[in-house]
This record gives sequence, structure tokens and C-alpha cells, in this order.
Amino acid sequence: MMAWHSAWIVIWAVAGGIMMVLLTWAALEALPYRPVKSPKKPLWVYAIPATLFVSCLSPYFGLKTESSIAMFSNLHTEQGQTNHLLFSRPPYLADYQREVATLTASSSKGLQNMADRKLGIVRFELERWMKKNPGEWVSFSLNGRQFERVNAASFPVQEANLLERRLLIFKPVDVTRPKVCTH
Repeated sequence: MMAWHSAWIVIWAVAGGIMMVLLTWAALEALPYRPVKSPKKPLWVYAIPATLFVSCLSPYFGLKTESSIAMFSNLHTEQGQTNHLLFSRPPYLADYQREVATLTASSSKGLQNMADRKLGIVRFELERWMKKNPGEWVSFSLNGRQFERVNAASFPVQEANLLERRLLIFKPVDVTRPKVCTH
């Protein structure tokens, strides 16, 4: 499998080199370049790319993981650890992902399904669930402590502001390492 992978890398390198030569030749054929004055773009045009850029960086900063684009990387940044090639520890600006609860049982079908699949949940997301479902309970382990049949009334739930509730959404955490590819 590695030989096949290496062969494709060589093919892409050769094809890329040929394309660079051809593009350079085409660019030199267009000389001398005479620029045309184009109208200046308003600053709001850059808002969408800037938002996308910040959204894609959010897992590294300890923010949301659900709608971030980390295609085919199986990136995990929870619990202060990451499998990123360049970072040994994520450069957190916020601690939302630092604590991950390992679910063991729940009265909720969704959380019980996560417990059966041996998935974890970021504490912030667990607290959000408790706040929305005050009549349901969940059992989990967090920071080496086991919590049995806990609900919003018996567990200290921090109040999230409107911005946190709307923007910070976390995926279930696959705690198995090395992380298996899900694509």
C-alpha cells in the first residue's frame, strides 16, 4: 500500500512540475502586462472568507468542533491533546474542550447510544444537554471521578451566554487512540 501511495506522490510531483513550466511559459507569452484599473472592492466582501477561516481554526483554539472543516484528517483536539502534524498540544485560547466526560449510561436514547458506542462528550456540551433536559439523568466519568444518575439539579451546570449557546457546538468525542478513520 505504501509503494502505491509513493508512486502517486511521484506522479503528482512530475505532473505538478510540468504544469508549473507550462503555466510559466503561458505567463511569459502574455508579457508585457498592462494592468487595467479595476474598481476597489468594499471591505464587507472579505467577511465570508474571514468567517470561514476563523471557523476552520476554532478546534485549535479550544472552541467548537462540530461545523469546522477538518476534511479527512480525523483531527482531535480534546483534552489538551491533538493528533495534528505540527502541534503536539493545541494552542487553546479557551478551555471548552479541556474536559471530556466518558458516558456510561443515560435515560436519554441519544446519550445511551453514545455510551454504547464508547463515545465521550465535552463537558460544555454535556452541561448544555442537562440544561435542556432537566428531567433526564446521565452517568459518566469525568477527571477520574464517577458520577451516577446525575441531572441538572445535582450537578453544577455553568450558565452559558447567548453567543456560547449559538456558536459553540461540539461533536461526540471518539476516545479510542489511535483514532480510526471514519470517512
